[in-house]
Amino acid sequence: MQWRIEGTAVIDGPAGGCVEDPELDWDGVETAIVVQSDTESLPMGCTRDMTVTGTRAD
Repeated sequence: MQWRIEGTAVIDGPAGGCVEDPELDWDGVETAIVVQSDTESLPMGCTRDMTVTGTRAD
């Protein structure tokens, strides 16, 4: 199986930003898209969305 990942994120910078949770520095969504598969349960073109969040390490 092979997949590719596409995504977007919102980042809070020194001037602020649009991340809703004040405990986080960024949040977004990544989509895994199957581009090659030998498995019927995950055919080509199948997608899975993942919510991603994080904080800066500084």
